[in-house]
Amino acid sequence: MYEDYIYGMELKHSKHLCSVTVGYLTAEGANTISQVKCLKYLTVSELSCKTLPETISNVWSLQALRVNHSYSLRELPQSIGKLKNCNEITMLPNSIGKLQRLRTLNLSRCEELKSLPDSIGDCQMISSIDLCNCEKLTVLPDSIGRNEKLRVLRLIFTKIERLPSIITTLRNLECLDLQGSSELVDLPEGIGNLEKLQVLNLKDCKKLGGMPIGIGQLSRLQKLGLFVVGKGEKFAGISELANVSRIGEELRIKGISHVLDPNDAHMACLKVEIENKLTEVGPKVDD
Repeated sequence: MYEDYIYGMELKHSKHLCSVTVGYLTAEGANTISQVKCLKYLTVSELSCKTLPETISNVWSLQALRVNHSYSLRELPQSIGKLKNCNEITMLPNSIGKLQRLRTLNLSRCEELKSLPDSIGDCQMISSIDLCNCEKLTVLPDSIGRNEKLRVLRLIFTKIERLPSIITTLRNLECLDLQGSSELVDLPEGIGNLEKLQVLNLKDCKKLGGMPIGIGQLSRLQKLGLFVVGKGEKFAGISELANVSRIGEELRIKGISHVLDPNDAHMACLKVEIENKLTEVGPKVDD
C-alpha cells in the first residue's frame, strides 16, 4: 500500500520538507506530493504505470525528478512542461530520443546543463528547443541536424562558441536566437540556405568575427541585431546587407573599418537608413 511508504496527510503539512523518496507512486500519492509546498527533490522507484501521474506537474518548486527501475514507464505527462525550476539538471538521458511525439523542449535557466545527448536527433517531431540561460552550454550535437521539423532554436545567454555546420540543413528553421552568446566566434558557412529564417538575433555576441558569405540570401530575415564586417575575404561584405530588406528592429554594425569599398558601405547602409532601421554604424568611412 502507498501508506507504507509515506504518510499522505502528514505530507501536506510538512512546511520544511524538501526531499521525498517513494517506492512507487499512484495518482492519489502524486496528488498528495503536489501539495508539499517546498519540495525540491523527488525520487520514485519501480513504477508499474506507463506514464507519470499528471498531478506531479503541480509541484512548482521541484528542481530534480529521478525515476529509477521503472520498466513500464513509456512517457511523461504533457503537463510536465509546467515545471519551471529544474535548474540543477546537468544532462538529459539518452532515452529522450524515444520521445517520438515530443514537440517542445524547454530547458531555459538550467544553469548547470552542459550538453544535449546525441539522441536528441531522434526526436523527429520536435519543433522548438529553448536553452536560454544555460550558462554552461558550450556545444550542440551534430545530431540536431536530424531534427528536420525544428522551427525555433533559442540559445540566449549560452556559452556556445560555434554552431555545428549541419545546422544549415534545417530548412524549416525560422528563429535562431543567439543574443548574449558572448563566446560565439563565428557562424557556419551555408547559413544562407536557411530560406525560412526570420530571426537571427546576434545582439551582444561580442566575439563574433564576421558574417558568413551568403547571409544576404536570407530574404525573409526580420531581426538580426548585429552585423559584423569581418577582416578578409572569407567573410561576407557589407554589400550583402543591402539584400536583407525586411529588418524591422535596431541593427548595429561593427567593423565598418574593414570595408574595402566605401561605396558598398554607403549603398548598404543607405538602404537600411531609409527605412529608419539603422541605429549604429560605427567609425565613419571616408568618402
